[in-house]
Amino acid sequence: MLIADDDFIHRLKRLSGSRKIRKDAAVFYEHIAGLFGKEDDIRRIESTKPGLPAVHCFFYKDMPEPGALTMVTYGISEATHPDWKQGRPELVVSLDSEDMAWGMAAAYMAEAARGEFAFAYGQVLNFDQSISEESPMSAFFLFAPSFLSGEQAKLTLSTKTVFLYGAYPLHPGETELIERVGLEKFWHLPGFDLYDVRRPDLSKIT
Repeated sequence: MLIADDDFIHRLKRLSGSRKIRKDAAVFYEHIAGLFGKEDDIRRIESTKPGLPAVHCFFYKDMPEPGALTMVTYGISEATHPDWKQGRPELVVSLDSEDMAWGMAAAYMAEAARGEFAFAYGQVLNFDQSISEESPMSAFFLFAPSFLSGEQAKLTLSTKTVFLYGAYPLHPGETELIERVGLEKFWHLPGFDLYDVRRPDLSKIT
C-alpha cells in the first residue's frame, strides 16, 4: 500500500522497534537532507515482510540538476542478508523525469526483495512491465550512485552501515545484453545515458 507521509520526523517518535532503530532512522534522514536538501514528497510503502517496517521514499525535485527527480529509500536496510557483511543497501533513483513512478517502482521491487536479494552491483530488479508511460523500460540495474562520492554514499549508524546504491532503468532486452557484454562495456556503449528515460533500446542496435 502506498500512502503520503509528510511528517516523517514526527513519526519517528512512534516507530516500532528499539530506541537505536529510531535514532538510526533520524540520522539517516539528516544525512540525506544534507546531501539533497528538503524533500518535496515522502511516500510510504507498507511492509510485506513480517517483522520489518515500511519502506519510505524521499523525493527531491531538480536534483541533481534542473528537470531531474531523485528518490531515496529508507527501510531496505532494516532487513538482513548473508551477503551484507560490509553494509546494507538503500536505493537512489535519479532521472530526467517528473514521473514519481520510476522511484516508486524501484522501491516496491526492493521492498518485496529485501532479505532475499543481495542488491549487488550489476544485479537487475525486473518489474516485468513498463514502469512509466514515458518509456517501455521495465527493469533497473544496480551500480554506484552516479553523482555521489564514496564518502557521501556511505553512512555508519549505531546498528548498521548503509550504502546508497544507484538504480538505473533498462529496456526489456538490455538485461540479456548486460549478461552478454558485461556491465562495464554496457555502461560505455554509444547511446547509453544514465538519466534519459527516452534513450534508445541498446539491445536493438548492439
